[in-house]
Amino acid sequence: MIKENYYTIYENKRNAKYAASLMHHYPHSLFLPDSRSDFIIRTPKELIVAIPIIVNSNTFQASLQYAIGHYFIYRSYLKNALETHEDIHLLMFFNQELPADARYILSDLNIQYQIMSE
Repeated sequence: MIKENYYTIYENKRNAKYAASLMHHYPHSLFLPDSRSDFIIRTPKELIVAIPIIVNSNTFQASLQYAIGHYFIYRSYLKNALETHEDIHLLMFFNQELPADARYILSDLNIQYQIMSE
């Protein structure tokens, strides 16, 4: 899927830790190939591609832009590559509340997200 990663080493470690804590809430989840943070959640009714994001005020804008790029790349892959009868969704997870402008951008782009603390 997505081969290159532009997060810092610190951001990678925090996102991986956050992803692992999220995965404890979803027993049927597993990491995507070549990813230490993005994962799949399988439920009886759907398949969810999860993109966890740490809200860090120092780098939040860059992380948000990067995550939105991931979201649309995954959406393109899913639209063009998968032939399945399952409902497949993309979902961004954030570790804390978002600023109003970020919520507006996500809403305007029809990006589904959820707030779940670490």
